[in-house]
Parts: sequence; C-alpha cells; structure tokens
Amino acid sequence: PKSAVFKEGEVEKVYVVENSRVKIKNVKTEPIDENRLKVLEGLSEGEEIIVNGNYDLKEGQLVTVKNQ
Repeated sequence: PKSAVFKEGEVEKVYVVENSRVKIKNVKTEPIDENRLKVLEGLSEGEEIIVNGNYDLKEGQLVTVKNQ
C-alpha cells in the first residue's frame, strides 16, 4: 500500500522488520493506482514491511508483529 512508503527528501523508504527490530530501507516504486505502489527496487521477496503503526519509528527499535 502507498501508506507504507514515506519520503525523506526525494528518497522513498519503508520500515521493515528484521529479527523483531525496525530497519529502514530505501526503495524505488511506481504507482499502480491511487492507493497502491509497486516496489521496483530495495526489497526482497518475503520481507515484512510495517503497514500500520508505521510512524515515528526508529532504526533498531524493538517491535511486535501482529499480522491481520
């Protein structure tokens, strides 16, 4: 979803979870529609991105994943 991506300047980023900790990754996207983006670069298959509660997180912060 588009809401999972944020920008710092012109750089698109997402929060991912690695070993229960937040990691920020740079990505490159293209729009699919007004609510969705396709990630072209920066993520590997199977990585978990943080979609809800993805604001004001810090690199290395401990998180609990609740898949819904």
